[in-house]
Amino acid sequence: MVNSATIALQANVADLRKEFPLAAFRILDKQGKSLARYSTVVPITLVAWCPASMREVIHDRMQQAIQAVQVGTASLDISGVNTSGAQHLAHVGQLKQQLQKDFRCGILLVLNTSARTCNITCLKVLLPAVEAQVRAVLGLPGQQPQAPAAVAAAVTPLEHEQIALKALLGSNPTAIMQQFGHGKLGSMMALARLLFTDTALWVYGGFIRDAVIRGEVHDEMDLDVGIPYTGMNVDQGMFVVSAEAKTLGMHFLKNGASTDPRLRTCIFRTADGSNEFEVQVVDTVAFTQKGARGTDFDVNNLKLSSKGLEIKNNTTAVPQGLDIDSILQHIRSKSLWILEPPATLAMRIAKMQTRGWKVLNQYP
Repeated sequence: MVNSATIALQANVADLRKEFPLAAFRILDKQGKSLARYSTVVPITLVAWCPASMREVIHDRMQQAIQAVQVGTASLDISGVNTSGAQHLAHVGQLKQQLQKDFRCGILLVLNTSARTCNITCLKVLLPAVEAQVRAVLGLPGQQPQAPAAVAAAVTPLEHEQIALKALLGSNPTAIMQQFGHGKLGSMMALARLLFTDTALWVYGGFIRDAVIRGEVHDEMDLDVGIPYTGMNVDQGMFVVSAEAKTLGMHFLKNGASTDPRLRTCIFRTADGSNEFEVQVVDTVAFTQKGARGTDFDVNNLKLSSKGLEIKNNTTAVPQGLDIDSILQHIRSKSLWILEPPATLAMRIAKMQTRGWKVLNQYP
């Protein structure tokens, strides 16, 4: 049987080779020999030869590549399901083929009809999503995470804002999902936290406005991610996002539809497999260089980075007085300032007004 972890690691290393063309990477077995493609051998060591100036960042990327291919197992109790072993076997056989097609990796499902268990072996980062699909096919009840007090209890919008910001600026991603759940809100918050604390990326825009400040989650909400001003392009930025998402059990589904070279979009499955969300990696400098101010509305002009909550675009083109506090007040009252010529924003303005936002100014 082909080792799924080996194939996944080889795929990740192939991405590393594209990102760092000046470096050489090798996957070695316990004898120190390079692994062949589709090897059945368990990899032991990942090594790299690179310029000294790149050593630290490549070391971090290699750790991400390894963490993303760890194997996990789960055992589901099927004693309460009132169907025959033959029916279970048929379901499991069909499901295994579908899962391998969906996740593009080896997944082992073993049905023990005497012990009334179904055992799953797959990449650890995919385990929550795979388990959720197995439960659905076999008619097993879903395993819901414990409802956090902050989410289960009725809170005011201002209380949600305080709770969410405190979590994003002070908790680790695992604690965030324990607090906000493994669905769309918790998954996006956990990934955002990981990106702006463990990488050079930062998050901004509608996610902060709606999910963090107002506590609203809607179908069109995505995660806008900015790349560093130098040393990274949008393809490299999306590679980092995908690697970090894997460590949290958020499976890549497909590329987005955008063809704009200044951004890349990808769709990911939430940690519990119940939903999906879009991540958009943006070269914000390239947008600004095209002549636009870089931000449409003041309520989209906040970002979360390693420095905390900041103004995203703090150029002289932004009207004076639009500091963090005033932007937060506008978000809380669902009102906004226009920062670009309205003629270029007609559809966006109409969409915001449809959602109940009030425009406060004429374009300066």
